Amino acid sequence: MIRPKLSIPSCEMLHWSGELPENFTGKRLPGGKVYTATGDFGWICVQIYNGRSFCIQYTVISADHPLHIQTGSSASGLSLSAHIIGDNIAAEIKQVNINSRAMDWYLCKGIPASTINIKKKGAYEFFSCWYTPMLYSGLLSYFPDYQRMVTATDPCSIMPDMINRMNNEARENIEQILRCEYRQDWRLPYYESKAEDLLFLYFTLKSKNNNVNEAYNQAEAEKMHAIAALITGDITKHYTIPELSKIAGINTNKFKILFKQFYGKGSLEYLAEKRLNKALELLDKGEMVKYAAIEVGWRPADLINAYKKRFGITPTQSKKKR
Repeated sequence: MIRPKLSIPSCEMLHWSGELPENFTGKRLPGGKVYTATGDFGWICVQIYNGRSFCIQYTVISADHPLHIQTGSSASGLSLSAHIIGDNIAAEIKQVNINSRAMDWYLCKGIPASTINIKKKGAYEFFSCWYTPMLYSGLLSYFPDYQRMVTATDPCSIMPDMINRMNNEARENIEQILRCEYRQDWRLPYYESKAEDLLFLYFTLKSKNNNVNEAYNQAEAEKMHAIAALITGDITKHYTIPELSKIAGINTNKFKILFKQFYGKGSLEYLAEKRLNKALELLDKGEMVKYAAIEVGWRPADLINAYKKRFGITPTQSKKKR
């Protein structure tokens, strides 16, 4: 078994198994390989999904006492790391000291060797995504400031001034990855799309130049309106972003930028909104949840989750209040 590049100085050696630990408090990354190590420190569970141009890593730690963790390095690519759950931690990344709290995320060139200082016992969750140049080079062309910064930064280093707070959209994106329900042969394109969306979102949130509002021409405007009409023409049909960008004749990165500029949200979010609005009409007419979901191209659980996200309660709870 290939072990994660991770060690605890207070332990002579971590022995990794392929099973989730007892009393596991995290989520099961669909399709990811499991690596679990236990000891008097508690346990660490690392789940890894390797794609063609990216790698997703989801780490859950149950610390029985304060501990230091050391991680290995890789010189190539970019890595985006997020502190999801747990008390504040301190870390040293190539002689740069950072303090991280839940909902912080940061960008590094390569995967730097680091020392993580967990100060308190408890549960911690971390999510990271590593990208090859093949995936991010096209995206960076829309963010010239960061393109220059990536070129200038030393390998295996945290990018300057790159610690940021995640917004709800970023957190939801990570949750969607961890809750992926697609069948095995659909996971790779889904994960790749979501991983790229995360990096795109990071740059747009951090960008001072607000590149999302870049100029467009009339032909591109007509293409975006045509795509929106295609989506709403049959809301039961699901299109991937690569499929829509191919139909529009625009590369994927620019398609995402333009669609969000015109409609204020991504194409998948746009479709979800249309589906929910139609489902609400059906529910108001007395339709049952499972049939309303089928009518708009969802499973019942999808409709319930979307309803609860907008209103804070389920359709059943809403009906009881009337």
